[in-house]
Amino acid sequence: MINPESRLKRSTQCVSCEITEDVIILDLSLGGYYGLEGVGSAIWRCLEAPRTVMEIVDHLVNEFEVSQETCELEATKFLEELANRGLIVVEEHAAA
Repeated sequence: MINPESRLKRSTQCVSCEITEDVIILDLSLGGYYGLEGVGSAIWRCLEAPRTVMEIVDHLVNEFEVSQETCELEATKFLEELANRGLIVVEEHAAA
């Protein structure tokens, strides 16, 4: 399960490109295509480098008119869907 402190990154099994403001993702392991638009493509662009859920939420709250609570809830759902499809992964960290 993804939580606010989860650090996420794009899967190495995916390649993507932008077409205008939309994002097209190819899952190399399954050969499937996915299209993202709007907030979904903004989230994908945030994951160009590994980010925590809260870093993504903070970016989205600054970019779109949405409350912190709503954004965290909806972004987490979307990120879990991406993770379930294998498009993103949760980075593992050594205990400090």
